[in-house]
Amino acid sequence: MAKLLVSQPSWVFAAVVFALLLFSVGLLVFVLKGQLHHEGHHEKGLQKEATSSPTSAPPLRIRSTPLPESQSDAAGHTLQPEETPWLDFRLSKTVVPVHYDLLLNPDLKTDTFSGTVTIAVNVTKLTKYFVVHAYRLTILEAQVDDVQQNHAVPVEKQFAYNPHEYLVVSTEERVKPGPYKLRFKFGGTLNGSIIGFYKSRYKNAKNVTR
Repeated sequence: MAKLLVSQPSWVFAAVVFALLLFSVGLLVFVLKGQLHHEGHHEKGLQKEATSSPTSAPPLRIRSTPLPESQSDAAGHTLQPEETPWLDFRLSKTVVPVHYDLLLNPDLKTDTFSGTVTIAVNVTKLTKYFVVHAYRLTILEAQVDDVQQNHAVPVEKQFAYNPHEYLVVSTEERVKPGPYKLRFKFGGTLNGSIIGFYKSRYKNAKNVTR
């Protein structure tokens, strides 16, 4: 029977390698165990902090602005708060402009102007309010014409709503959907503002003010 002979240096080398492997495995287990223990404490600390001091912000409280009281027209029809279009900074879609005919008469000696405008509009639903932009103007006359009936619609009143630079024309009765024409006569000044229709001065190449 053959015998397996192992030299003494080879046996010693194998023993050293085996011992190093055991030491490496033990060290790895020790490091991993410590890391898991540290992470467990960290997670418990986060849970405790989240329970004692939540980071979510309190809900916002929004104070609503009450709508204006309901109004009634001459026939007793109740107008709901949403039918006060001058409170919206955008022009109402109930009255849609289609065409403008504008005439201006400036007076450069007195720095004033006068003019007329006819606005063709299409009314999309029952209303008694016609709202247009009017900034720094004196309205001399306002008229609403029913194109289909070929007559003027009685105007109850007109007033300015300065927060949105509006002129509001209110008719005595609500008008039906259809084509209408708004006619205005107005006046204004060419000084005091560089918005809209205004007068400006400049010097030409000869240094003459024009």
